[in-house]
Amino acid sequence: MVSFTITEVLFSSLFFAFFSALIITPFIIWNSRKAGILGKDKNKGGEKLPEMGGIAIVAGTSMGILAAIAFGFNLALDVTVLLATLSTVVIMGILGMIDDLFSLKQTIKAPIPFIASVPLSAVRAGARTINIPILGGLNFGALYPLAIVPLGVGGASNAFNMLAGLNGLEAGMGAVISLAILFAAYMKGSYEAMIISVSLFSACIAFLFYNRYPAKIFPGDVGTYTIGATIASAVIVGNLEFFGLVLFAPYFLEFAIKARYSFRGQNYGTLKNGKLIAPPRAESLTHYVMKLRPMNEGQVVLTIMLFEAVIAVVAFSLLIF
Repeated sequence: MVSFTITEVLFSSLFFAFFSALIITPFIIWNSRKAGILGKDKNKGGEKLPEMGGIAIVAGTSMGILAAIAFGFNLALDVTVLLATLSTVVIMGILGMIDDLFSLKQTIKAPIPFIASVPLSAVRAGARTINIPILGGLNFGALYPLAIVPLGVGGASNAFNMLAGLNGLEAGMGAVISLAILFAAYMKGSYEAMIISVSLFSACIAFLFYNRYPAKIFPGDVGTYTIGATIASAVIVGNLEFFGLVLFAPYFLEFAIKARYSFRGQNYGTLKNGKLIAPPRAESLTHYVMKLRPMNEGQVVLTIMLFEAVIAVVAFSLLIF
């Protein structure tokens, strides 16, 4: 019987996740236009583009995880945890689609992502002890599956939905963060976290072919929710909770900025001569980036991604030392 190494299994996840998302996205674009499921690109004067492109990220990530289960039969993989993560991804995708189709109120949509954490909590994914530099390990016991896991999945999903709205921002940040988690999981020796993160990374990269500036499709809430939930799942499964919290520093900053204005602020700018101009009152991290120098939308997104890469370096230094 043919057996596969973890490197070969990871490559299979990368391959299936990437090409599934790459092939499916054009079909979503065509069908969304046909069905009239369109959203306004507010940074370009209201141009209408297909939404719900995050379905491709759901499909790609799911195929990546399934490929690992199929090809990694000879490895000591925790298939139960991988299937629970797959369930979380699919549930989050369905909930995101409902939100995209029916435009749920914020008071309703905010708690939605917590529902998707049920499979991970049910199989008791992750360790009960969270390792924090200097402080050491903090054991949360039964509180971990009952509170930490739902807070992680729900918080990460809502965070990605909060810092969004620019071409390539959500998928780009998802790619940077999942790549960082992939390397951290490798250092920890967590095959399952590596599989989850490489699947999400590949799906996000494929989606960026259509979502990068100037975008042909938006990820929608199905995309933002799924990316956040999948990242949280990888962090939980790999026991990388503190590492994940550091990676989400830009989102904590966004939360603080939005809270200052009672979460009424927008992330958009005004297009002038091909550049995005921030409003006089900066209501988002995106606005502060726009104020650095004249930039087009793609450059604003790239700047935020580079900021996230710097945060990842800081997270790795804390992980090592």
